[in-house]
Amino acid sequence: MSRIQNITLLTVFSIAGCALLSAQSQSTSPGAAPANPPLQRSVNPPAGANHILQGTYFSVGNHFSAMAPPATYTPVDNPQTIQCPGSSGTCTIEADMWVETGNTSIGTPNNFALCASVDGVFIENGACYYSADTPNDASFVTGTRSDTRGGYAVGSHTVQTYIYTNNGTPVQQYNVSYRVYKP
Repeated sequence: MSRIQNITLLTVFSIAGCALLSAQSQSTSPGAAPANPPLQRSVNPPAGANHILQGTYFSVGNHFSAMAPPATYTPVDNPQTIQCPGSSGTCTIEADMWVETGNTSIGTPNNFALCASVDGVFIENGACYYSADTPNDASFVTGTRSDTRGGYAVGSHTVQTYIYTNNGTPVQQYNVSYRVYKP
C-alpha cells in the first residue's frame, strides 16, 4: 500500500472508532431504562435482623426467542405492583431472577446482565451485573441473579426485571419471584 492509502485507512478507522465510542457512551432509549437512584432511596437490609415475609409475587413467561437488542435495557416481564404493608416502617424488596437465553450463533463473548427495578430505579443503586454468557452454538443457558434492598416506604411499589446484553440475544423462558419483607 502506498503511504496515502495507509493514511486514508488510518483516518477512516480513527473516525469509525470515535463514532463507536461516542455511540456507546450515549444513553440507550431515553426513559426506557430505570434511572440511577439517589443513594438515600434504598439501603442494605439490616444484618442479623429477622425479616418476615409479607408477600411473594411471581412473574413467569416465555419470549420464544424474541431478540433483546444489544446495549439496551430490555424489559423481561411486565411491570407489577407489589405492596409494602403496614402503617409505618419500611420494607425490604428482593427479586430472584432466572432468565434463559440462547438458540443463536451470535459471537462471543455475549454477556448478559439481569437487573431488577423498583419504582423505575435499579435495586443495586443503578448497577446491573452480568449473570451469564449466551452460547453461540445454538444451545441455551439460564442466568440467575438475586437483588435485595431495604428502606422502601409503606405502600405500593412497581417492580420489573430487565436484561442487558452486549451483542443482542434471543430471550426464552423467565421466572422471577419478587418478595416483600418487614424487618
